[in-house]
Amino acid sequence: MRIGSLGALPLMLLGDRWGRRRMLLVTLAGYSLLSAATGLTRGPWDFLAVSIPARAFLTAHNMLAIVIVAEELRAEHRGWGLGILISVGSIGGAIALVFFAMIEILPYGWRALYGIGAAPLLLVPWLARSLGETRRFASQAEVTSDAPPSGLLRPLADLARVYPKRAASLAALILSMLLILDTGLAFLSKFLQEDHGMSPARVALFFAVGGILSPVGNLAGGALGDRYGRKRMLVAGGVTTFAAIAVFYNLPFPAYAVAFGVLMFSMGMVFVMLNALGAELFPTSYRSTANGAREVVSTIGSALGLWLAGLIFGATGSYASALTWLLVVGPIPLVAVLFLPETARLELEEVSAEGGSDAAGPGDRLGA
Repeated sequence: MRIGSLGALPLMLLGDRWGRRRMLLVTLAGYSLLSAATGLTRGPWDFLAVSIPARAFLTAHNMLAIVIVAEELRAEHRGWGLGILISVGSIGGAIALVFFAMIEILPYGWRALYGIGAAPLLLVPWLARSLGETRRFASQAEVTSDAPPSGLLRPLADLARVYPKRAASLAALILSMLLILDTGLAFLSKFLQEDHGMSPARVALFFAVGGILSPVGNLAGGALGDRYGRKRMLVAGGVTTFAAIAVFYNLPFPAYAVAFGVLMFSMGMVFVMLNALGAELFPTSYRSTANGAREVVSTIGSALGLWLAGLIFGATGSYASALTWLLVVGPIPLVAVLFLPETARLELEEVSAEGGSDAAGPGDRLGA
């Protein structure tokens, strides 16, 4: 199912061709209809066949929302706005867990969850009337309206041709960071049950209490990123996150409980900074494409992390060893971020103007 996220890239390419508004509505309708279809499936293979494109539409929808917020908010509030957006998404995930807890009393069981997932389809008519195109995309579309149409993959080629340093540095940052973070998250529940003997109910309570700090980290990361800079907060959040993973997987209670709370908070900060940089580093003409490419790199990093953890676990039989060894990759994102320009408190046109290049700009420094 995670492979479905790769399908977000062609949808994000269309976001640079058809506009943010239109594709936001298309992806909203797409994943809502596919959610309903998932609830009607009869076996694992048709369930998978519907879930993969549903994941593509959902991923693209979330990333388009990030692009819209980045393009519409003023420079001094952009990080804070992205923090709010991502924290609201976390609250949505918490609501989904509440419905999951009622799965045995809901009519039709698990199928009802996918019926509820189709409810956003009801928002499409209202959004179609009230949601306008972003000012930046509308302005860019006016400038290029008389130009001959380019190929759909042109923004992707421009991304690598015009901004090779930024694209390579951001890819190295995201791949290595997600290799550690997504793998660390994937094994949390299993580790608590098998190494600390927690029951599923206790694990759920543990996650409910500690998980509250994740949206708090989103909000704090957005606000602090606006004040002190994306790069500085990403380095601070990354170091804190890596230290929390090391403590969580290697020390007994209460150290691992404290580390879990710190991990949720710092990861919340890191994810906001990653999304901010991904949406701010490239021009309007291929900003949506850049976010789609970022998701491809994220998916590869997550898959690579799980593969490496599996190899290490097979050799050591220890989740703690597997996750601790992955931390040797930690210096890569902390170094890669130094090669990116700072974007905080700069208008997007100052970070990357149309027709610009990969040359150093006013944001090329660690702080804001």
